Amino acid sequence: VYLNTTEKWSGSSWATTSALNVVRGSLAGCGDVTNALSFGGYTSNYLNITEKWSGSSWAITSNLNVARYGLAGCGDVTNALSFGGVTSNYLNTTEKWSGSSWATTSNLNVARSSLAGCGDVNNALSFGGYTGGYLNTTEKWSGSSWATTSNLNVARQGLAGCGDINNALSFGGYTGGYVGTTEKWSGSSWATTSVLSQFRGSLAGCGDINNALSFGGYTDTYVGITEKWSGSSWAITSNLNVARY
Repeated sequence: VYLNTTEKWSGSSWATTSALNVVRGSLAGCGDVTNALSFGGYTSNYLNITEKWSGSSWAITSNLNVARYGLAGCGDVTNALSFGGVTSNYLNTTEKWSGSSWATTSNLNVARSSLAGCGDVNNALSFGGYTGGYLNTTEKWSGSSWATTSNLNVARQGLAGCGDINNALSFGGYTGGYVGTTEKWSGSSWATTSVLSQFRGSLAGCGDINNALSFGGYTDTYVGITEKWSGSSWAITSNLNVARY
């Protein structure tokens, strides 16, 4: 069942809050607890829906130009990027959010879905994904175009990420089996570090290289697991109220 559930993290636990207007899965998002965007997704068809979070509720705003799911995003409610995804084909589509509408811009070099990303509209990373095989591809966004850079050590799809172009994390995913792999980006390359406590794919995450959260996902069943990253390791903390991926 596709969901519109929204939950807020207080620093120690999750609380349900105002739901999305459009029920959907495999969407992307960016921003923070006060101002955020959700975009794309799937619910019986590919979606271009974009919603803005005001801190207390969601409101529908200007659509993506290309409806898709399994995409990634980064940035904030004023300036954001959406990239990759899938419809009937794997996509390299990149769109820039101006604060009120989306405009297509330079494509990813490698079309893919189920990828992750982090950073902002001027400096961003895209990594991992799937396009008939599991990918370790990493690309850097300069503000106007993507360039391939050092690969992930472990090719995977359905991973999550957080941080910025100089210091980032990638974690979890699927590569024939669910993985807990965590890698740190130094600005030029990835290095493996402490694994997730719960191996899983199709999870989400937020934060930075010193303090991060991973939550939700799938590992033969829907999970509500939440883990906190301390800068060196993961520790399980309070679960989501609704297990999902």
